[in-house]
Amino acid sequence: MYRLDPRYAPAPQAVLHTGWQAVVSQLPDGPAVLAIEGPPSVDWSLLADRLGHELTDRGTPVTLRQVR
Repeated sequence: MYRLDPRYAPAPQAVLHTGWQAVVSQLPDGPAVLAIEGPPSVDWSLLADRLGHELTDRGTPVTLRQVR
C-alpha cells in the first residue's frame, strides 16, 4: 500500500538537528557536493533557497543544480 506521508525511525545512533543553521553547521567548511533526496511533495525551491541563504551567510559560495 502506498503511504502518502511515510514516516521512518531515525537511523541507529543518528544525531538529529532542526533549523537551517543547525543543518549547515554540520556541513564541511570547504568545497563539497550536497545531494538532497526526498518526495515530490517537498517544496524544493524553498528548501534550496533557505539552505543556500544559510550557506551564503557563513561565507560558503553556493551553486545549485537541479537533477530531477
